Amino acid sequence: MKITPLLQVGAGIGIAAIGVWIFSRQVDLSAMLGEVRATPLWKIVVVILLNPATLFLRAWRWKIMLPQRNGCSKEGLFPLVVIGFMVNNILPARIGEAARAALLWRRNRFTIAESIGSLLVERLLDVLVFVSFLFMPILLLPQLAAQRNYGLLLSAGFCGVLLLFALYALRPALVKQVGQWAAGKLPEKVRSIVLTIGGEIMSNLDWLGSPRRVVAVVLLSFLTLLCQIGMLQALGFGIARFGFFTSMFGVAFAALGAAIPLAPGYVGTLHAMLLQGLGMAGIAADKAGAIAVVYHAAGYITITIMGIFFFFRLKLSVGDIRRAKETMAQK
Repeated sequence: MKITPLLQVGAGIGIAAIGVWIFSRQVDLSAMLGEVRATPLWKIVVVILLNPATLFLRAWRWKIMLPQRNGCSKEGLFPLVVIGFMVNNILPARIGEAARAALLWRRNRFTIAESIGSLLVERLLDVLVFVSFLFMPILLLPQLAAQRNYGLLLSAGFCGVLLLFALYALRPALVKQVGQWAAGKLPEKVRSIVLTIGGEIMSNLDWLGSPRRVVAVVLLSFLTLLCQIGMLQALGFGIARFGFFTSMFGVAFAALGAAIPLAPGYVGTLHAMLLQGLGMAGIAADKAGAIAVVYHAAGYITITIMGIFFFFRLKLSVGDIRRAKETMAQK
């Protein structure tokens, strides 16, 4: 069954509404709004400034990860990143990711597999860092001791994926051979999907062969999310028990909320999950709710305005993105 754009919009609004409902049931709205109004201006400014910084670091990492290809350009990636996140803020189903891949293919001349694969690798790296942001606070904060078994499980998975990356860096041919053998054991329809996704990912792993590029990618991955920690750290400044690991845990939960598909701009889902994470770390609901609202709103407004600016600066139109996506789908 093909999901129509109208159905996607309807489902997105529905999921956002559920998230807002869950969020509103867990906070005293009047107390929370009082906390929002009492937020010092300097905290909001910090969040506004750090949001573009995260996108700049993402663009820099993207440039390092993209393969070197004749006839392809690695320039002008920052506007594409901003536009992609702006589209995610406005439309449901993470359409901004598809738009970013389409623009990379159309404007920078990378192949479709490389364009899509670059974003798959980017998401995989983000997941790895977010997983570390979950298990480190769980293993180190006394108030999260009850979740210790989950922390150990997550840390084991984290180490396992790192070992796979290391194995690919040392023996790429062996990893490809084993992957093809394993895919061959799957049903035909699933096998074709797995091989397609695997090929897209493999096309963007050249950087693993260069120690300098590996170090750069790892550093930029953590720096990107450290900026997000800095936002929560600023918003939580002055609140008892709101330390670095609390911010780390909150960022991981915010990412879980943002990962829930369809909701446009992560409205509702991000708020509910960030509130849950900060609550587990011992932060009062009214203060945690205010932090979630300001954290989301400041970033949403900043990135949307920047995205609209670059959209018109590059002389793009919605039709350009739609046609590029349609052409990619046909190839």
